[in-house]
Amino acid sequence: INAEYMGFWSVLFSYMAVTKDFLSKRFPSLGSSVGTVAALVYTVSIPMLTIFGRLVDYFGRRGPLALVSCILCIFVFVTYAWLETDSPALAVTNQVVLGAAYSLIAACLWPTIQMVVPLDTVGTANGLVTCIQFLFIGLSNISVGSLQDAFHTSKYEGYIAVCYFLIFMTSAASLVIFSVNIADRNTRKMYYGQRDLPKVDNTSLIQVSEDRYRADSIVSI
Repeated sequence: INAEYMGFWSVLFSYMAVTKDFLSKRFPSLGSSVGTVAALVYTVSIPMLTIFGRLVDYFGRRGPLALVSCILCIFVFVTYAWLETDSPALAVTNQVVLGAAYSLIAACLWPTIQMVVPLDTVGTANGLVTCIQFLFIGLSNISVGSLQDAFHTSKYEGYIAVCYFLIFMTSAASLVIFSVNIADRNTRKMYYGQRDLPKVDNTSLIQVSEDRYRADSIVSI
């Protein structure tokens, strides 16, 4: 989970740190609306986080959906790097897709730590993950700045190199998530053999957590 957090959030926040400057150079036709387009990632996420959160609670499948989020990110940065067009429509579409990817992976990953660690270590686990996550976001931001400095004389002032770096990072996160999905499926097969693998019931997980919380509270009292 921590590796998934590091890979995706490092990409997203490193990109958002330079989005306005990147879009102004990559899509000069945006003009004064570049700030509005740059903010679309977060604007789109406002309604989508709630919608995706409900869908994930209902259907489960957090691992495969997190992988879909990474694939959407790769699509965005590949089109930025390879397509020569400077049409504002491409910028708007990609920002909306990135906002959807951000919302989906947030809905998938944010609750997972609470589901897999003992209740009395939830705060420690979240703190440790957040600490490592921000460490890698900082390193990723430094890498983006170094690439801009190294390729500042190239097309779009080094932003194509930045796109390739973000593609690499997202691909690495995709491999981690894919590996976790395979490991999870193999582990479940070990317990259930060749029978149909049961769908994870999120409601049951929540009920178990609530029961454990009540039990711990009674013991504490």
